Amino acid sequence: VIPNFNNTQYLKEIVDCIKRQTFLDWELIVVDDVSTDNSYEFALELAISDSRITVLQRDRLPKGGQTCRNIGLKNAKGKYVIFLDSDDLISDNCLKQRVEFMQNNLDIDFGIFKAHSFKPREDYQTLYRRDITWGNKRVDDPIDAFLRNEYPYLVVTNIYVRQSLSGICWDEELNVRQDLDFNL
Repeated sequence: VIPNFNNTQYLKEIVDCIKRQTFLDWELIVVDDVSTDNSYEFALELAISDSRITVLQRDRLPKGGQTCRNIGLKNAKGKYVIFLDSDDLISDNCLKQRVEFMQNNLDIDFGIFKAHSFKPREDYQTLYRRDITWGNKRVDDPIDAFLRNEYPYLVVTNIYVRQSLSGICWDEELNVRQDLDFNL
């Protein structure tokens, strides 16, 4: 599930990443947040080229990525769900590795994988005061880590058993740290 708002350039890149996956049995749901550029139309064009891509547009308030993620989750049909942002990139074997891990660990509802910032951003360095890698260390108390402004995992690092998210949704009223709230 990928929310998108006015991000045509990056949307093409993440869709290309998905289309290059070595795991072929995927579905991609792009939920446009009523973009004011040509993002929605562009996403529709991408969907024409691959029947595994579905494009929806946010049809209710409030505006925001978390509303779009909830709409995408509601429409997802697969066994697993991964939430990405339109400016994320993933390796060609990302889906294969995550699905294999889940299939080998049927007693868990979600898995956490590494993610790394691929463009140095001064605001990240200032905020986190460290190299920007997530999902790479075991944390005994994620709530304590979040309160110390440490992010052991983010939206991009996780895969979930879709059925285990029944009744769980993104808090559409939050303006920041929605992924932290969702994971807690």
